[in-house]
Amino acid sequence: MIVSKMEDWISGSMKNHFVLYSGHDTTMTALLSALEAFDGHRPPYAARVVFELWKAKKERNSHLVRVLYNGRVIQSSLINKSMSFALFKKRILSGYLRDPASYESACLKGSW
Repeated sequence: MIVSKMEDWISGSMKNHFVLYSGHDTTMTALLSALEAFDGHRPPYAARVVFELWKAKKERNSHLVRVLYNGRVIQSSLINKSMSFALFKKRILSGYLRDPASYESACLKGSW
């Protein structure tokens, strides 16, 4: 969902500059684990993970992603300090889905 919202913003089909999702500590733990950034401690009250999408100044039509946990930039084996959107998307989706179309079949077209 986060990647698809970023794609929508890049393509111009979404005009919002801010999207907010909320969850509980268990949701935050799962998200941090997926990003390979979970430190083994329960997230504190009001913890936050921020995904920033920046338009690159030097390269035309290029975007960068930065991920922060409680105001600190996340750096893990999966996430770099500041990485291209294309690399971010590839790393995020490749770890959990065989191909991007799998997301639609697994999550959006369920029979339940």
